[in-house]
Amino acid sequence: MNTYRNTPEYREWKEKVKKRDGDLCRSCQNKSYLDVHHIFRVESHPHLSDHIDNGITLCKNCHAKLKNKENDIDFLVEVVTQPLREQMDRLSQTIRSLERVVGVSQSEDSLIPEDDLLDSDLIVIPAQFDNAYKFSEGLASVRVGDSHTGKYEFINQSGEVVIPVQFDNAYSFSEGLAHVRVGDSRSGQYGCINRSGEVVIPAQFDYVDNFSEGLAHFGVSDSRSGQYGFIDQSGEVVIPVQFDYAYSFSEGLASFRVGDSRSRSGQYGFIRNPLNT
Repeated sequence: MNTYRNTPEYREWKEKVKKRDGDLCRSCQNKSYLDVHHIFRVESHPHLSDHIDNGITLCKNCHAKLKNKENDIDFLVEVVTQPLREQMDRLSQTIRSLERVVGVSQSEDSLIPEDDLLDSDLIVIPAQFDNAYKFSEGLASVRVGDSHTGKYEFINQSGEVVIPVQFDNAYSFSEGLAHVRVGDSRSGQYGCINRSGEVVIPAQFDYVDNFSEGLAHFGVSDSRSGQYGFIDQSGEVVIPVQFDYAYSFSEGLASFRVGDSRSRSGQYGFIRNPLNT
C-alpha cells in the first residue's frame, strides 16, 4: 500500500476524487486538511484502486472516525452524510462486470456483502445527478454537470426540480435558508436563498455556513482583524469579523479559534448567542 501511495496513478486518482467532490469533505463539507478514502481497500480490491467511484473525500477528523471500522458499511453511511448508496451500487456493478470479463472475484472482507447491495425497489429517485447533498427541510441540492462547469439546483423528495439550476454550489437548507455560491471556489461569493429560491442575502461573503439558532458564521478572507464573524438571517452583521475560525451555535454557545491551527498555536473559546436575551 505504501508503494502504491508513491505512484503517479495514486496522486492522479486522489485529485480526480477531490475534484468530483468539489474539494469538500463529503461528511462535514470542510475544505481543509482533506484526505481521500478508498471505500474498497486496495489490499483486497487492487483492481479498484484507481476507480473514481472507489474514493470519497473526507477531512482528517471525519477520516479518523473510520479507523478500525473501514468494513462497517452502516458506520460509513452514517459518517458520509451525502448519498453514498448509489456510488456503492455502481462499484458493485463494476465488480460484477470484472467477474464476468476477467474472472475477478469479490474478497470475503468486501465492504458491501452480496446480499446488502441496493435493491431496485428501494430507489426513490434514480441515479441521474453528478453530485447530491443530503435532504434537509424537504429539499436537496444536486449538481448537473462536472465539478468545474456544472450548476446546482434543488429537488423535492419526488425528484421534482423546485429551484431551477443556477448556482455554482449550493448547500442544504437550515432554518429556512440555504447558502449558495456564485462563482468558482477560489473567487466566488456566498449568499443565502429561501425555500422559494429567492435571494434573501446577496452573494457578498467569501464564505457563509449553515444557520443555527438564528446566526451563521461568515468569512472575509482579506480582513486584517480576523477572518470570521456572524450574520443574522437578514444578512446583518451581528458579531463582527474577529476570529480565525468559528463554528455554529449549539445550545446558545459557539466555539471560536484565535491563532493558527496549523502551527498549533491557536486557542479555542466560546461565545454566547447575542440573540438570546
